[in-house]
Amino acid sequence: MPGRWSLVARDAFNGVLLWKRPVAEWGWTHWTNTEVQTFNRQKTPSELTRRLVAVGEHVYVTLGYNAPVSQINAATGEVIQRYGQTRNTSEILHHNGRLILSVNAERQKVVTPGDQRPIEKQIIVLDPESGDTLWRKGGYAGVYGWARPERNAGTHFICAGDHHVFFLEEDHIVCLNLADGAEAWRIPRPAREKKPLRSGGFLSAQCALVYHGQNLFFGQFHYNPQAHRDGNLNGQILTITLWAVDAESGKIQWQYEGAGITCTAPPDVFINRGLVWIYKAGEPTLLGLDTSSGKVVNSIPVDDVLRTHHHHRCYGNKATARYILTAKEGIEYTDIESGRVTTCHWVRGVCRYGIMPANGLIYAPPHQCGCFIDAKLNGFLALTADPGDRPQVRGETGRTPRFQPGPAYDTPLTRLSDTTARITDDWPMYRKDAQRSGFAGARLSDELEVSWEADIGGNPTGVTAAGKKIFLASRDTHLVYCLDADSGDVCWKFTPGGRVDTPPTCYRGRVLFGSHDGSVYCLRATDGQTVWQFRAAPKDSRLTAFGRLESPWPVHGSVLVLDGRTYFTAGRSAHLNSGIYVYCLDAETGRVHQETRLSADLSSKGELQRAALSDVLVSDGRSIWMRKRRFDARDIGRPTQAGGPPPLNATAGLLDESWFNRTFWTHNGNTPAQYLVFDDETVYGIRAYQQFFWKSFNDAFEPGRQGYQLFAAYIVQASREQQKKDNRRNRRPPPGKWSVMIPIRAQAMVVTDNLLFAAGVPDVVDGEDPWAAFEGRSGALLCVFSKSDGRTLAQYRLPVPPTYDGMAVAEGRLYLTLKDGKVICFAGRGT
Repeated sequence: MPGRWSLVARDAFNGVLLWKRPVAEWGWTHWTNTEVQTFNRQKTPSELTRRLVAVGEHVYVTLGYNAPVSQINAATGEVIQRYGQTRNTSEILHHNGRLILSVNAERQKVVTPGDQRPIEKQIIVLDPESGDTLWRKGGYAGVYGWARPERNAGTHFICAGDHHVFFLEEDHIVCLNLADGAEAWRIPRPAREKKPLRSGGFLSAQCALVYHGQNLFFGQFHYNPQAHRDGNLNGQILTITLWAVDAESGKIQWQYEGAGITCTAPPDVFINRGLVWIYKAGEPTLLGLDTSSGKVVNSIPVDDVLRTHHHHRCYGNKATARYILTAKEGIEYTDIESGRVTTCHWVRGVCRYGIMPANGLIYAPPHQCGCFIDAKLNGFLALTADPGDRPQVRGETGRTPRFQPGPAYDTPLTRLSDTTARITDDWPMYRKDAQRSGFAGARLSDELEVSWEADIGGNPTGVTAAGKKIFLASRDTHLVYCLDADSGDVCWKFTPGGRVDTPPTCYRGRVLFGSHDGSVYCLRATDGQTVWQFRAAPKDSRLTAFGRLESPWPVHGSVLVLDGRTYFTAGRSAHLNSGIYVYCLDAETGRVHQETRLSADLSSKGELQRAALSDVLVSDGRSIWMRKRRFDARDIGRPTQAGGPPPLNATAGLLDESWFNRTFWTHNGNTPAQYLVFDDETVYGIRAYQQFFWKSFNDAFEPGRQGYQLFAAYIVQASREQQKKDNRRNRRPPPGKWSVMIPIRAQAMVVTDNLLFAAGVPDVVDGEDPWAAFEGRSGALLCVFSKSDGRTLAQYRLPVPPTYDGMAVAEGRLYLTLKDGKVICFAGRGT
């Protein structure tokens, strides 16, 4: 399928989408022929950071890999003008009211062996307002970084200072006059050996040019024989030559042999408070050199930054007025005032670019990293300094009491049915039971017909069901619904204070659910009247998340109920906003039995030891799991990662529907797949990828080819020791029962006593509209499979795709929620 790329603008302080413009011809197919390199992750050009410039009310960018520079209105996304003479631009710089561009004389393209001819490059300076070219100089080549026949254009690493433009040629540093482009001086680069690494790149091609105070600072990696043999430089300290060059004459003022800590980006040459900062060769020490003389003025030990077991991130480091922000494992703050080092291994940036410090915040774009999956944050985030005031769990805080009884608190409740047994005709909680099995112990017919449809709108959750009623939430409208199971008519609806992400839990005439306002609600199931409300968030505050106001401590909708007690968590990460708060309440009265707080160990050596991310809770009746963090149901105060694995675990969380190949689900620590359901003897799953190694699937999925693997495997209980062994190598698959390829991307499944049901979009690629099926514009299918061999028994067309995990079975009916807001009830034909 063709790649789709966009230039996106969001409000810097609340993340709300402002505008979005498509970027054509941007993906890897336009500049390389090695898509599978580095686990399919680095699919953006290495010069991405030099192609997007924001100045005042304007953005300058190439809207395509070989496109000309466009001037865009930063507020609206409107293209003000395109500079036609700048086609094939690869680097953009704005200085003193001028655009300075490095432009290829012809299109970059994927090249083949024998056609590895470097493209000629030009330097163009133009007036950004009028679009007039002020001057143009050509005949350059740039620094060519690859030995493999992949890219045929070099990089200039352009920079500017006062009235000069500086850039690199393959063998020289060049200075031009900014006024007219006349060459002011040219000096040879340091000697280097051009031997390619195993990755195909030249180490000496990673360079840095920085202008400061009449000096030009130049950094270049040295060839490293050990790195050449190993091919992986990320874990090593690399030698760097640092030059200080007089900007007027080109004379070398001084030089220093220092070190760098990553080869995936240009060397770090940070200038701050009159010092140029560089790492000491052979020692874990950050040095501050006098910019005039090169003498060491400051020395900061950084053992906690460099002596870690992990390789450096796949992007460069950053700096602010006070901190050097390295990316060894996440973000390591080195305070150049105090020398203190603070590690934040749980924040990552995107490959090639990394994170961005600005506006007093850290912006962390979505990343492709599978390392530290149980600790690191995901998504597009803006982080600020922790204020240090830890809200207390106990006691009343804020203007409203944490516990509030409702009008139905002291009234008798009608018990709808027994919702505590695993084998029941009801579907009382998310994925049927506390194990989140997705198993209904009832027999259904494969001949189905629609019994009724209801339209609640607003991106619905799946449903739960008890006593002839079904319950679900509309995520976009912040409503919880009760529908009549026989007709689909609305019995009642309730508006909590925030979004509800998963369906409510039914218990003895009550409906319990959490909300992203940080509270848990208990309603009377018959009429939706409030029994009680409990604010799980330690204080009543809000942040912006996905365009809505939410508590910093959201609660998942599907709270867990065991033996008359309800368990839930409030929070996102043990590292954020004082941590994750864990509660055990009496399900009927709302009385607090126990509460605790999960907070991370912030020391450099213990950063990941108590890390935790929130998720829907899973239980086997004795233990409770939040991902891999385990609690004793009788005492939640002592969480641990010891003991066996959970019945169901999703490394990116049970609500993540992206199917990224570095994340997966497991059952009892086995059977990695994109989606799973299971009964007492067998686990059933969907795989988009087939090559599982260590901790991720390493292959790519190509839509419209062979479909998805639907499989059945015997349930295996692996010991903790065996799991550790399996995690160090290719995880052993459990004994298989059967496996078939199916033509749907099944994202909703249920297993019953006799059948397996799955719903999803068809795996087809339309030549006219390749993304139509994937985006749900070609409808969807509900398929019925045999549990014994995977044979397809029936198929039913759906107008739109199902919601993720949006299928349930109760009282002989199958319920399916769709992304357009509809709820469909299927029953056996003729019943």
